[in-house]
Amino acid sequence: MTILTFPTLTRVPQQAEWWLQRRTQDFASPLTGSVQTQELPGSYWRASLSWPPLQEADWRTLTGFLSALRGRAGRFFYGPPHARAPRIMPAYTTPLVMGGGQSGTSLSADGFGASQTIFHAGDFVSYDTPGGRRMLHMVTADCASSGGGVVAIPIEPAIREAPADNAPLRFGQPGAPLGCVMRLTDDAAARVSVGLARIGSMALEFEESLT
Repeated sequence: MTILTFPTLTRVPQQAEWWLQRRTQDFASPLTGSVQTQELPGSYWRASLSWPPLQEADWRTLTGFLSALRGRAGRFFYGPPHARAPRIMPAYTTPLVMGGGQSGTSLSADGFGASQTIFHAGDFVSYDTPGGRRMLHMVTADCASSGGGVVAIPIEPAIREAPADNAPLRFGQPGAPLGCVMRLTDDAAARVSVGLARIGSMALEFEESLT
C-alpha cells in the first residue's frame, strides 16, 4: 500500500488536538467495589483538526487528497502541526538511533552536541523502521546529552517496532518532518462546506494506523 503525503496548504489548522489514546480495562470486585486497572498494549495517536476559512485552491487540494485516500482504506504521513520542532533546537551533526533492537520507553540516540539539553518534556521524535513504518513518540521528561553526544530519550508510547541501528532520528529539523502513519476515522471525511463566495471550511479526525 502506498503511503501518501499530506498536502501543503497556505493555511495551517486553526485548532489542533493531538493526543495519545490509551487502552485500559477495569476489573471491579463485586464484594468490595475495589477496582484494578490493567493497561493493554496498542496505544495510538489521534488528532482532531479544523481549518479557518479556506480559499478555493486550498479546499480543492485538500478534498482531492482526501478522495485519493478512499476513505479509511488509505494511509498518509502526518505529525502534530502545533509542535513541529523542539522548543529549543539542539546542536547536532547527524542524529541517529544508537543500537538496534531497542524496546521499552527509552530511546538511545547519538550525533548531538556534547553535554547540552537536547529535548524538553512535550517535544516529539520519530523514525522509520525496517518494516517501512514511521513511528512517533512524545518526550516525557527533559533530557541532556553526554560528553560524547549520546542521549537516552524518555518516550511514550513504548517502542512498538524497533528502529535499525543508525536509523535517522527526526525531531522537526529541516528536511526531516515529524509524523506517523495515519488514517481517517470517517469514510465521509472528504466533505467540505462552501459558501457563496467559494470560501470553504473543513474539520477532520485522524488516527494512527497500527497495521
